[in-house]
Amino acid sequence: KELKAVTQIKASLSSIMALLGDWETYPQWVYKCGVSKTLKQISETELIHYQTVDAPWPVDSRDFVVNIKITQDPITKTVKQIATCKADFIPKQKNFIRITEFKAAWTLTPLKNGIVNVEYQLLVNPGGVVPAWLVNMAAVEGPYETTHNLKKWVQKEKYQKAKISFIEEP
Repeated sequence: KELKAVTQIKASLSSIMALLGDWETYPQWVYKCGVSKTLKQISETELIHYQTVDAPWPVDSRDFVVNIKITQDPITKTVKQIATCKADFIPKQKNFIRITEFKAAWTLTPLKNGIVNVEYQLLVNPGGVVPAWLVNMAAVEGPYETTHNLKKWVQKEKYQKAKISFIEEP
């Protein structure tokens, strides 16, 4: 399944990117996130990330490893954070099914009056056996809950005051 969620937020690009880059908070606001950590910081705009996805019994929880790259268009100021699968970066973890097909993208497009159009697109094959009802539920609830929480979390003072050195505001 591939999914897309779109919302608009009154915030700076740096505020949103500060939240998206605060990996340790993901279990508090990203749908079904269990563990979230940086495995390797390659540069200020690239890293290798590890995350787990909690699944209800009797389905096994999943984990994935991705290479994340952040770019910004110098003309439109649109910021993209793209995650591509790096399944073999670390050995498979006990009690998790490793996701081997994963691609996600956050696209932040500045609009007028301090509004940012936020688009999240995800293509994932969870692997293993997952009941259709669970896949369908996650495809609806996941993007809604995550973008809803993002809108609330980005209003926190630490994100509102954030300035990301490689992000140019419009």
